[in-house]
Amino acid sequence: MLTLWLARRYVLRCKQLGSSTPDFVPTFLELDRHLSVRTPAATSRRASCLIGVGMLRAYGASFPSIKARLAEVKRSVLRASSKEGFEAGNAACVFGLVAGLLGLGDKDAARCYLYTVARDMVSAATRMNVVGPIQGQEVLADVEGFIEAVAGLVVEGGELDMNEVFVGGGIGDGLASAHERLYSRLFNS
Repeated sequence: MLTLWLARRYVLRCKQLGSSTPDFVPTFLELDRHLSVRTPAATSRRASCLIGVGMLRAYGASFPSIKARLAEVKRSVLRASSKEGFEAGNAACVFGLVAGLLGLGDKDAARCYLYTVARDMVSAATRMNVVGPIQGQEVLADVEGFIEAVAGLVVEGGELDMNEVFVGGGIGDGLASAHERLYSRLFNS
């Protein structure tokens, strides 16, 4: 449910910024700051920002047509992180912005984001030896129809009730917050 909310609230909004607004950086940073505040676990927030800044670098190298605009965003994100003291460059916001700059449609952007989230979850399960690599690929093939249906909900659905989105996340947030203090970490994030 949280991924659905992220896709609708941040990926699609940042996609619209990238596709239509010439001076989008201040609004992008505002949305990014809003998402940082909404991510309670410091480890999750830091990991998302590290991934987002890495995405800015990788997509800039992969797509020369948007390299200059991504470099401008990256400078602003790094400046906001160092001067204003908040972690900037969340992966969901960067993903949406890049989708907009590349001209993807709403449903394509939602589908790509949701697939990326599913792929990352299967990758984590594979690294922890919960599933093997072949079984992981089978899982991704099995959820393809589900991802397509959810992408439709993201694009066509109305606003989500914020109480519904964050119900039941307390235990997971508590565990994520304690992750960096654990002696043996599962992942270095």
